[in-house]
Amino acid sequence: MARPVPLKNISSARSNPPEYQALTPRTPHSRSGRAEEGYTDFELQHVSEHDDDYAQHQAVPLLSSSAEETFPDSAGYRSRGDDHDHNHGPQSRPQRGWDKASGNKLQMSTILSRLPLALGSLLAGFLLFLIYMSYNRPEKLHKYFSIAPFSDTAPEPTHAEPVHQHNTTAKDPHLLISYANFTTFPLSSKEYLVECAKLNKGYMSHGKYWEPHGMGVMDVPHPGDAEEGHGGARVCTSTITYMLSGDVGLLADLALLAQAAALARERNRTFLIEDTYWNRGKWTDHFLDVRDTQPGPEPRCSAPPPEELVACPRLARHWVINSRTAKFHLGHAYSDTYEDPYAHNLNRLKPQFKSAEESLHNTIRPNKDTFRLIQKVRSELSSVTSPDGAAFDSYIAVHLRRGDRAPAFYRGQYVPAEKFVQAVTDSWSRLNPDRSPENLSIYVASDSPAAHAEVVDLILYTTFSLAQSVDPEIRGLASPEEYTQKSFWGLEPTARIRSTRGMIVDFALLSGAWARSRDPLPVATLVAVGMGWDDAFGQVDSMGAIDNEHKRWVEIDQNGAIDHLIMSSHTAIAATALGKIGAIQVPTEAPGEGDVLLKVEYASLVAFDTYVTDLGFYVANKFPAILGVSASGTVARLGQGINDLAVGDRVTAFAYTASRAKGLQEYSVQPRSVVSKIPDTLSLEEAATIPDNLITAFYALFTQSAYGLGLDIPASFPPTTPPKEASIPILVYGAGSTTGQYTIQLLHAAGYKKILATASSKHHDYLRSLGATDTFDYSSPNLTNEIAKSIGGDGKVQLAIDSIATDQTLDNLAKVISPTGKAAFLLPFKKANKLTAEQLDEFTMDFPEDNGPFAKPMKLIGVRSFLFLEEAFLRDNLTSKIIPALLESGIIKPNRVHLLNQGTFKDRVEQGLDLLRNNKVRGEKIVVKVRA
Repeated sequence: MARPVPLKNISSARSNPPEYQALTPRTPHSRSGRAEEGYTDFELQHVSEHDDDYAQHQAVPLLSSSAEETFPDSAGYRSRGDDHDHNHGPQSRPQRGWDKASGNKLQMSTILSRLPLALGSLLAGFLLFLIYMSYNRPEKLHKYFSIAPFSDTAPEPTHAEPVHQHNTTAKDPHLLISYANFTTFPLSSKEYLVECAKLNKGYMSHGKYWEPHGMGVMDVPHPGDAEEGHGGARVCTSTITYMLSGDVGLLADLALLAQAAALARERNRTFLIEDTYWNRGKWTDHFLDVRDTQPGPEPRCSAPPPEELVACPRLARHWVINSRTAKFHLGHAYSDTYEDPYAHNLNRLKPQFKSAEESLHNTIRPNKDTFRLIQKVRSELSSVTSPDGAAFDSYIAVHLRRGDRAPAFYRGQYVPAEKFVQAVTDSWSRLNPDRSPENLSIYVASDSPAAHAEVVDLILYTTFSLAQSVDPEIRGLASPEEYTQKSFWGLEPTARIRSTRGMIVDFALLSGAWARSRDPLPVATLVAVGMGWDDAFGQVDSMGAIDNEHKRWVEIDQNGAIDHLIMSSHTAIAATALGKIGAIQVPTEAPGEGDVLLKVEYASLVAFDTYVTDLGFYVANKFPAILGVSASGTVARLGQGINDLAVGDRVTAFAYTASRAKGLQEYSVQPRSVVSKIPDTLSLEEAATIPDNLITAFYALFTQSAYGLGLDIPASFPPTTPPKEASIPILVYGAGSTTGQYTIQLLHAAGYKKILATASSKHHDYLRSLGATDTFDYSSPNLTNEIAKSIGGDGKVQLAIDSIATDQTLDNLAKVISPTGKAAFLLPFKKANKLTAEQLDEFTMDFPEDNGPFAKPMKLIGVRSFLFLEEAFLRDNLTSKIIPALLESGIIKPNRVHLLNQGTFKDRVEQGLDLLRNNKVRGEKIVVKVRA
């Protein structure tokens, strides 16, 4: 029997299987991840067929017949070689017809053919070794290849560093933070800020709040681990230190300090205060030592050397935080970790509020002298308000801030004193309905002597303040001038300490903090934490709305309109570069006069958003540019001068102006003139389809300017008398579009009897239900004749609206419109019969020269719906009265919704943009759910 031909591929596995050519897991995703390109259906079919072949494939069968050529002659001993027969010896095996020379040639050929595979395997193994070393022992690679670490580092400490209870301290040189360029410790708050900025430059961590980096935790060397600190006590194992620097006001520092103390309690770390650079003296000049009020896990341990304090990362052994570096630690990641994720609005902040409350009551305690001053003021307040010795248990506290702190709501102006006085009397009447205003007692705190005098003069009831005290010591605590951070630094140290004591006393009287059980307490105040959650906000409901009937914290700076939790910044989806979008953080602005702050729940996407994203249209390639021209949600705040809306009202808005007013963001500031209240029967997702389309349709039909058809606006919908041109045929070209649907409904509601609509035949029944009297398939070769037959007479229409506006629609309209007629086009014009544009030169805002295919007398009109605000009647009535009435009566039905509510906010918007680019949604409005 002839010996079989040697196999070219000796492996029993399938050669070069596709899924092993890339170092990716064999998952459904890995089959569609080829350079942004998925497999075609044909490729996927062959991949699966190949897999089936592989399941049955093997170089040599496991079971074979002895009659087959592939069956071995005998079972040779492996120790002797297969040529040795264990029964008959080596000579008994027949020769195979190929000699030793040919065998050597075969072996050499085999070696050469396998050499690339062997070299590739060696290279792959070496690369795998490098990957392993770079991940686990990167310092060895630095040493062998003479590569410097990626950051400035200090020499590796000679002392072994133990692992403390919170993180693994860095031993590797590239994980060491170097303070070699500094000679004074602790660093200043600004220097710590720079260090944090250097560490966070170029990337943003998306891990959990306390999750260490995969490469380890960066830290400074700790050479004195085994040494004793000051006073003979061992250095604390792990600490959180709050640095007081005077860069912000006293209460801002106390608020940050309270959260830092809460983190120390939660992480079981020792809490410390660093006051070397504080411009208000020492912490113990005003408060008890936090080592006594919050001793932590190691009550007698010594503070670490100042050169071992690290501002970033927070997992460093001795973390220090100050008002400048707080933005790296107490931002969105902190909120995501410590707010209640299952609660709504204000209730989400309750865990953080409670943590701060515990810190204020237990950790931040006034020292003996400060407490004495607080009690002296409380005692004098009681004697002034109840000179006859009658029981005195409550008062109203009011805080007027002037100086360098003007509220955003009043656009750089101070809150009028009358606002405070009105809030005082309203709060007393609300909280004490059975008590006479004559019993009203008011504590006034202000940094401005002039503002203090103004309020006292306006109030008819009993008032008291530091400046009104008969005690010279107390009177000396009153602020002599309006507070500014810059001027405060210019005071003498003793004056700064005295002023700080006055602030602390005012805070105690404003908030009720550190009060004894028999002390009178404020029933209404600006300061919430000291009062406690229930006293400050009342019985907050399950949706997080403040109890306006029983709240004792009265917000003045925002005109009392804070009923929902509103963060200082929020997420928006913006075009960040041509063809790219991203989720960005933008400031949450306060509404100005005549403005509404909308808490956005849903927003719509239109083709205009693709033009902005892909072509930089309208934004002149200035990015980021927030997207979304319509939004729906609830009123979060109201600016001055708005009295026909209330916080919590459900509204929809035409979000067409600047980025601050776009729809695809969590909060959006809108002028009142583009906001419409919606009825309870309408869902918010349906409401998001309304503003841009309905306003565009209304303006195109009824504007009296040169930018529409100029139809008379009915006095009511439906009109009591039909319009004078009720029987005139009006053609809506592209009636299946979302704007076309509203156009038909408005014409029907206005009393017009001959409404012609072109659309895909699948939309005809729906359009007739909206009010169309005649429907035509836009793709019909006999479209012109069909329209002419329906009209009768000369077969021409006098009025038309084209909601598509392409080259093809212009040609079709030119055949059916009268030379004396008017046609309104929803700009821009799209060239080459495209519904979307891929280049800027594919659309234009200009009409064809010489009327293009239209007869000369005919009037061509370009609709620019945002111009409705230039007409006084529409500006004052369209969104505030007409649209709410149309929705409330049910005359107008919203567009059908194509809702995108899966994935992340950015994912939903990207999906919507792709649907628009590929024209995958017709007759429906794409609506994006903004909030998870």
